[in-house]
Amino acid sequence: MNFLPESDFFLPLRELAGKLGQWPDCADLSMLASERSICNAKGLPVSFVEDRGKDYEERIYLRGEVQTRSSSWHDLFNAFVWMSFPKAKAHLNAVHFHEMAIQAGKNRGKMRDIATLFDESGVIVASSDESLSNMLRNFEWKRLFWEHRESVRNGMRFYVFGHGLYEKGLAPFVGLTGHGLIFPVGHSFFGFPPEKQRFLLDESFATRYSKIRTTRDFSPVPVLGYPGWTRENDLEAYYENERYFRRGRSGIRGIQ
Repeated sequence: MNFLPESDFFLPLRELAGKLGQWPDCADLSMLASERSICNAKGLPVSFVEDRGKDYEERIYLRGEVQTRSSSWHDLFNAFVWMSFPKAKAHLNAVHFHEMAIQAGKNRGKMRDIATLFDESGVIVASSDESLSNMLRNFEWKRLFWEHRESVRNGMRFYVFGHGLYEKGLAPFVGLTGHGLIFPVGHSFFGFPPEKQRFLLDESFATRYSKIRTTRDFSPVPVLGYPGWTRENDLEAYYENERYFRRGRSGIRGIQ
């Protein structure tokens, strides 16, 4: 039995949840991570532990221990993303750890703010068509999701990355928006099994993420606009709601 909602919003995680069958504890998550050889940036095996402290990022980086609260959707989704995109999660953790050493107890700093934003609400966007990518960057929502609907289905895919965004997806609402990082891919990419797609994106994450210099380099993504992610978007009128599909603001275009 899979305890995640049926929505395609959760598709990257459904296979993992299906392997567990019921709500997992830290031992279950650690076993699954071990089976998948999940490691941190130092190459240490990742495990999930219940005790909490203030040294969250340091503990992941130095010991491979991800502090995880029981009965917390937020922390469960975080664990699942570790298993879906392990190199990306390890990279973000390494950014936090090294920036903390530089800041030496001062404010979080810009690079940690960027890493936190993507970790919580990031969306990996695989696109084989630069024209579709530009529509996303330029806030041309109706043109992208409605007028080019089949092209989006065939040549663009969203993978929710942020565990905070997954948690919000449990009770989706108009306005649900992520921060997108666009990955150019070949059209053959979409013929690969989902697990290989995630593997390829994970492998290239550090290179693509290295281009980010400010939070404005992310492209806003109204995730419920993706065809099929909510029943309501089967109607053209859905994309005419400017409270959700907002017009672009000057200076926000996302990285090329």
